[in-house]
Amino acid sequence: MPAPSRTVLLIATAVLALAALVPASASAALKIRTAKPTETVVVPASETVGTYFAESQRISSSCRSRERALAPGILDAPRHIVGQSFGPSAVGSWAVGAKGRATLRLQVLCARGASIVHRRKPGRTVPTSSSWLKSTATVSCGAKRVAIGAPLSQEFSPGFGRFSSKPKGVSGWQVTVESIPSSFPFQTLAPVYADVACVPKKSLQAVTVVERSTTALSSASTATLRVVCQGGRRAVGWGVDQQPFSGATYGRASDGWALPIVRRAAFSGKGMAFQFDLPPGARVSTSDVTQTAYVVCAKPR
Repeated sequence: MPAPSRTVLLIATAVLALAALVPASASAALKIRTAKPTETVVVPASETVGTYFAESQRISSSCRSRERALAPGILDAPRHIVGQSFGPSAVGSWAVGAKGRATLRLQVLCARGASIVHRRKPGRTVPTSSSWLKSTATVSCGAKRVAIGAPLSQEFSPGFGRFSSKPKGVSGWQVTVESIPSSFPFQTLAPVYADVACVPKKSLQAVTVVERSTTALSSASTATLRVVCQGGRRAVGWGVDQQPFSGATYGRASDGWALPIVRRAAFSGKGMAFQFDLPPGARVSTSDVTQTAYVVCAKPR
């Protein structure tokens, strides 16, 4: 076989030189899949006041092995969901409230093609009076990442006053629980925390947060919201700001809560659909029962 010509050798050398300039594994495009698990839970009759729950109340929604959990969603939940947190490829939580068996239809946004990391930070609890406490947890993902929170991350049963879990800018997330009785029997070191998925901004572009509110619960047992992302964006995360329907210390409905149930927070098309329900036996005794939904909209790349 004749030896390769000098021209062929020069071309081969040039090709190898160009290949050396290309990263060995260029980042793939972000792909988002919506899983729709169904969970059956049993809330015991003697549910502990505090932050201990029975194993029958546990919810665990998983993605596939090479995926990462991006955000939880709710198709239909007739019980309060609390204690949401990220695994790398799962979202865990608990069902609380009215005793008995319940079926929860859920969602999980599962992502591939981006270096998603999960961060968690406990809240800082401070007194607001001799009888009340307030706890706030804030997580920052840094300037180069977008924060997507696990929204329902308070670990309380029963619930207390105003609860919010929402974006803080594009790269942060903040969770706040107000009107916690100072005598409440805390049973974990961090009953309030922020748990987020941090996504590179190169994978989620043109990020905006859309906010919508409803006051319908002041005169009805159910309130709904529809939030649509504009400009070619899709919904990739959500949060809430909930005013309680009762101002009494443990006042509550027959299931022990003072906050409406987030019955629906569903990814649908380019937006999200929300439903807030008063729990069984609830009687509105506050002047402001505003429920606010926040939707993180972005263009996956």
